[in-house]
Amino acid sequence: MEIQTFVFLDLETTGLIEKSSMPKITEVALVAVSRESICKGFPPRILHKLVVPINPNRIIPPNVEQITKLYNEDVQQLQPFENELYMLIMYFLQRLTPPICFAAHNGDKFDFPIFLAELEHLDKFLDDKILCIDTWKMFRDFYSQPRNDPGSSKEPEIVPDLLNDEYNDVLSTLDIDATTKEKKLRVVATTSAISPCNNKCIEVTNNEKIEYDNEVEILSSKNSMQETNEKTPEKQIIKLDNIFAKRPIKKYNGKRKLNYVNNKPPNFKLETIYQSMFNSDIKDKHSAEGDCVAMIQCITEIADFFLNWSSNRAVPLSCCRKM
Repeated sequence: MEIQTFVFLDLETTGLIEKSSMPKITEVALVAVSRESICKGFPPRILHKLVVPINPNRIIPPNVEQITKLYNEDVQQLQPFENELYMLIMYFLQRLTPPICFAAHNGDKFDFPIFLAELEHLDKFLDDKILCIDTWKMFRDFYSQPRNDPGSSKEPEIVPDLLNDEYNDVLSTLDIDATTKEKKLRVVATTSAISPCNNKCIEVTNNEKIEYDNEVEILSSKNSMQETNEKTPEKQIIKLDNIFAKRPIKKYNGKRKLNYVNNKPPNFKLETIYQSMFNSDIKDKHSAEGDCVAMIQCITEIADFFLNWSSNRAVPLSCCRKM
């Protein structure tokens, strides 16, 4: 049976996993979205959200405070991760349509084992029917697909300073397979403008690389548009309308790059992938909810690959305990 609901999980913590020592959670965010909503595009109208700040009962290091903006004096007023929060999470999950799959960026090595460790501390466990996937691995496989252009991009770089970024994102760079080496991608810049849409509109229709999100590139100027309308018969104008009628229904206000495979980011951190896709920074990054929403926005751009990959790679969440 297909996964019906994806629960995007992100944690803010007191630090990184150090050998067998787990950090404590300072904020947990669960943002759930249906399979159908992912197919429709971003932003989903229906989202289920649970965002809870937590008292870790442990001192947050100053450098971590600066990253997360969660300060010791603030979290001391909060409740710790106790049975009430576990029950709240269970009630949240019970409202969702199964099968349910958790998704986290670098979840296998960070979010999932930390989350499960908190539950085990309470002697609580999740149903084995709840699945999980790691979006870091999903994006790694997505960008490893054969490219349409000759050559390939250079190997993802390893970020040297872990505390310059969010823990789970930067930690994900340590999982890079160092044996994978690819030839440097040769980028060919194209500067030729697209011809005005007059009697060549059929050629534009057959051009699969048309920039659907940017009408300015098709109609180069107001004057050329006026000249085209004055000279183009009515039947050809109807053909032009049909071109735009075939556009995808997906709605997104920003500028979209359709061929993400050929624009491989230098690493697979969430913020790097987001920057590569949307040419902007994550809104409210370093907040648990902000990173969940960013994950949803990124996977929605490659919805078909994400859904197929998840169907083949999802495993029970209980398998992600730290050994």
